[in-house]
Amino acid sequence: PEFVPVLEYLYTRGIRLNLASNGYSVMELDDEHLKMLHDVDLSIDFPNEKEQDRFRGEGNWALVHQAIARCRRLNIPVSILATLMVVNYSRMDALVDLARKNGAACAYMAAANMDVKFQANGMARAAASSAAAANEPEGQGADVSSPSTPEFHEMLQQMESKSKGEESST
Repeated sequence: PEFVPVLEYLYTRGIRLNLASNGYSVMELDDEHLKMLHDVDLSIDFPNEKEQDRFRGEGNWALVHQAIARCRRLNIPVSILATLMVVNYSRMDALVDLARKNGAACAYMAAANMDVKFQANGMARAAASSAAAANEPEGQGADVSSPSTPEFHEMLQQMESKSKGEESST
């Protein structure tokens, strides 16, 4: 209930504001308050309505796309925010394509100890803990030219193997 007053307070102090949303908050804010946001990250974990709604709830796909359209109409930059999981890692190319198709500035994928940012041009930056960055100094990432590169898929396979290993040891 205090979100709007907090938003107003921060905005009047010149703080750049970002909102990560499943679409609901974007649709609830009036235009004046929504325009106070520097950008909006919308959660999409699957590249189609059936899978997205099964995972995030009936109607989420439509809600997110309404939020994207509204932000674009108000000239608010939008990014796609996806959680990289065993059930969707093979769909990352399609999620990047979806981000491009919807005019998103970039697509962020987050997973255990790893953040990957796919910019609209297809470049990615993987955090130091990823398999692709294993040979680099701590705190630096490895540039991955596309989510379909061998390095990216190797990183995902190592994540999946680690995940299966943790499951079998419990």
